[in-house]
Amino acid sequence: MRERIDLDKRIVMAGRQNAAAASSNSGFRLDVAAKGGNTYSLSRGDLNSALQDPRQLNFLGRIGTLPSGGVRMEQAPPGSLSDRLGFKEGDIIRQVNGQPVNSPGDLARVYQQFGNLNQIRAEVMRGGSPIMLTYQIQP
Repeated sequence: MRERIDLDKRIVMAGRQNAAAASSNSGFRLDVAAKGGNTYSLSRGDLNSALQDPRQLNFLGRIGTLPSGGVRMEQAPPGSLSDRLGFKEGDIIRQVNGQPVNSPGDLARVYQQFGNLNQIRAEVMRGGSPIMLTYQIQP
């Protein structure tokens, strides 16, 4: 027995419109102020709101793990959260606030502690040289 399913054109068109709207978004919706050097300032409340918006998941960047430890920034496209936070493709995040980072789970743990912190310091290897990225967290 054969069955036929006809899709309503309005549903297909709505899907296309949503895809077009998502692709026209210019990046992660968060204001991050560069304070000079490798120091940034951002709002905890604004970050929490943006991360709760499922449309923002495409604008986070992409990380991967390394067998030698650390988390490598695989993609940090312009406008992504990673880009706005000063990360570059190829950066290796070794520590955050003195705690070793060996997996995306370690970054999630730091984010959970984020509610109590006013400053975050990330030790990053960039091009074989260590740099420190500092974030001032506003309420």
